Amino acid sequence: MRCLTAYNSSYSNKSFHEKKTAENGFDHSGFRLNDFVKGCDQWTEKELIERSELLKQTALKLWPMPSSNFQPKVVENEVYGLDDDNNYANVKIASYSLMNTPYKLPKRTWKEMYIGVVRALYELDPAPMRQLIAGDRTKLEKVLIDHPENGFSQVADGVYLYTSTDNWNKIHKLRDLFDFYGIDQSELQIEVVAGKKE
Repeated sequence: MRCLTAYNSSYSNKSFHEKKTAENGFDHSGFRLNDFVKGCDQWTEKELIERSELLKQTALKLWPMPSSNFQPKVVENEVYGLDDDNNYANVKIASYSLMNTPYKLPKRTWKEMYIGVVRALYELDPAPMRQLIAGDRTKLEKVLIDHPENGFSQVADGVYLYTSTDNWNKIHKLRDLFDFYGIDQSELQIEVVAGKKE
């Protein structure tokens, strides 16, 4: 047991009753910290827990916990449309919404969003994308191909998207693709993590 005393060496491994009733034992202690022990007939886990709680409450009275009405500022994520003038450099993406359908990003990467949006457009209507793969001379030339190649990620069977590029290029290629599809760019909403950098 842990009690304040100047006689630890003489108490040695004696029983609690002997330590309590001996000359200069706990019953005769002048330390107020030992008052609880004086009232105990045994020293078990129960008494130890009670004394610990008593000491804790006494300490809190002497040194109360500081209080404050401070509330940390909650920083909301920001949402931008594809048509917003933002280059998204070094910005961490949280999620996106395409045509009012929200999409989660388990890995929270721009590449994941890029592939997901292009895949959704392909599923909406594969014809424009097949037209681009066939070699139409547009700003999207060589962004979509029909075979695996380094730097490309599969979107669908026979559809591969060039993904080894920065956020600025991903956004601009999506803008071009939306224009090619005739879909308003505001139909893609991108949620970015406020204050978080990639």
